[in-house]
Amino acid sequence: MKHEKDTLTGEYYQKVQKRASKIEKNSKKKRIIRAIMAFLLVLICAGGLYWGYNSKAGELMDRYQNYMDHPNQSELNEELLAYKDTYEHFVEAFLGNSPEQLQMGGLFYQNAGFSISPSENGKSMILTKDGKDSVLFRFLADNINVKGQSIFYRNPSSRDMFVYDMTNGKKQALELHNVGQFALCGEYYYFIDIDESALVKYDPETKTRYTITDGDVSSFAIAGDLILYLTSEHELHSYSISNQKDAKKANNIDNFFFNGSIWLQNGEDVYKQPIGEKAITKVNLGHPCARLLGVIGSVLYYSTGESIFAYDIEKGSSREVDKGIFIGGSENKCLFYSIDDKAYYLIDTN
Repeated sequence: MKHEKDTLTGEYYQKVQKRASKIEKNSKKKRIIRAIMAFLLVLICAGGLYWGYNSKAGELMDRYQNYMDHPNQSELNEELLAYKDTYEHFVEAFLGNSPEQLQMGGLFYQNAGFSISPSENGKSMILTKDGKDSVLFRFLADNINVKGQSIFYRNPSSRDMFVYDMTNGKKQALELHNVGQFALCGEYYYFIDIDESALVKYDPETKTRYTITDGDVSSFAIAGDLILYLTSEHELHSYSISNQKDAKKANNIDNFFFNGSIWLQNGEDVYKQPIGEKAITKVNLGHPCARLLGVIGSVLYYSTGESIFAYDIEKGSSREVDKGIFIGGSENKCLFYSIDDKAYYLIDTN
């Protein structure tokens, strides 16, 4: 019994208590060390992520600034196009007209110096400069592109392309025939060759042409180094001009427009997709969309099959423009053809 008592309360018990206390202290230190190490690891990882994010953001900002200082079309990818001012700068520096306007037929043009638009009866083209109107062409021209004092246009009847010199009033044929949509970008012409059902890049200096795609292209938009185009199979593609690579972006697309963002029609619905992003947002037009007609500025034009509507993108509301066939539009004017009157009308959409 004495041995049992010593075991419970004597020297042996005190040794056990000391050892248990030491083990507990060591265990506590280890827990603290592990907690500190875990915290440091989190800081290191977070710092790495932060550094990586900042590094990428800094690199993108450097590329953005470099482009704005020294515009180079081949460097303008989807990431840089996401900046609104780079898109606007690109249109001003490289294009003969905005992509969305050319997708609508290119009947309107505007820069800081002058504007071109159809007459109220749609029988001529009007040049407005310094607040004064003058007749530019005594016929309805489309696919208007401007470079310096030269106005490129298509005769809708013959589908031939011409260039008009504003300094001497002379016109010259470009020897491009049966042209669908036409866009001037930098030193090159891009157009749909209806005879060959192809999207073509043309060098006017060497008179050489390069077929981008020989598929049946219904519409295209030049977006920096990319060409977005829609095929007759309702496929939206993205083509890189610099590396000549093609990629399919979407299926089941009835129509599309590009104005810095991509606007897509799928059935009776319309969606908006910011350039460089995968997410899309449905646009609540208030009516089923039979045909997406165009997007320019803060206005989206669409048809219900019976009437033309103008949707205010900023206010989120639609209003009926008129009944008839949509010919073209700007942010504040719409040209349409009345089947009943058999006449063109240019009306204000504000």
